[in-house]
Amino acid sequence: RTTIQRYALICPTRGRPDRIQEFISSALSTAAQPDRIEILLYVDDDDSEHQAYEKVISQLVEEHGNSSISLTIGPSVGVPRAANKLAELTTVDIFMTANDNQVYINEGWDVQLDAEIEKYPDGVFCMYV
Repeated sequence: RTTIQRYALICPTRGRPDRIQEFISSALSTAAQPDRIEILLYVDDDDSEHQAYEKVISQLVEEHGNSSISLTIGPSVGVPRAANKLAELTTVDIFMTANDNQVYINEGWDVQLDAEIEKYPDGVFCMYV
């Protein structure tokens, strides 16, 4: 019996709103159940592209309906601290660090993760792709 997990993709980013659009679109369009995917982005408040990020995120939210996509704009704290901040904001079962240059190509990647996670009944694991 496979347990349905909720996943968060946590992605600090800077200066690449065009890459974010491709990253998010690919993640949601290839997920078997995109409504259980939460995407959290962190952009530094001194990033000259932060308004472009807001526009891209607004378009993606409209395009992908029920999907949860959020943008946090804050002080420049570096990638690890930004990722930690995003991890604190999510309430999903499992979070994964992501990069703005990732492109998801495997159809049903979320279901594939479900199957792999089932192999670890103690709930302790570290996976990478």
